[in-house]
Amino acid sequence: MATLDDLRRWHDEEDHERIVVAIEAMPERDATLVGLYARALNNLGRYADALRALEPLAAQSTDDALWHFRVGYSLLGLGRAAEAARHFERAIALGDDDEDTRELLRMAKQRLPGEGNPSANGRNRR
Repeated sequence: MATLDDLRRWHDEEDHERIVVAIEAMPERDATLVGLYARALNNLGRYADALRALEPLAAQSTDDALWHFRVGYSLLGLGRAAEAARHFERAIALGDDDEDTRELLRMAKQRLPGEGNPSANGRNRR
C-alpha cells in the first residue's frame, strides 16, 4: 500500500494517475487522502470527479483554506468562475497567502460575464 511519502513523491514526479490508482485501492480515506486524491484528479483534468471527492468534506472544512483552494480549482476547471472566485476569496480570508491562489482568483474574476476568458494553465501544486 502506498504511503504519504509515496504520494508526495509521485506528485513531485507529476505521476497523478498513479496517485489516483493508489488512493482508490485504499479501503479507507481520511481528509488528507481525499485532498491528495482531489489534487491528482484536478491535475488530470478530472474536475468534476475532484469536486465530487471534496464535497463530503464540506461540513468539516468551512475553515480549511486548502479545501477551499482545491474546490475553487475544480470549479474553475468546470467553468464555474463565480463559485470558484468565492472559494479562492475564502481561502485567502482564511490565511492562504500563496500567489497561485491570488492568480487563480484573478483568472476566475476575468472569466465572469463581461470579462476576458483566459485559459487555465499550470498544475495544481497544492
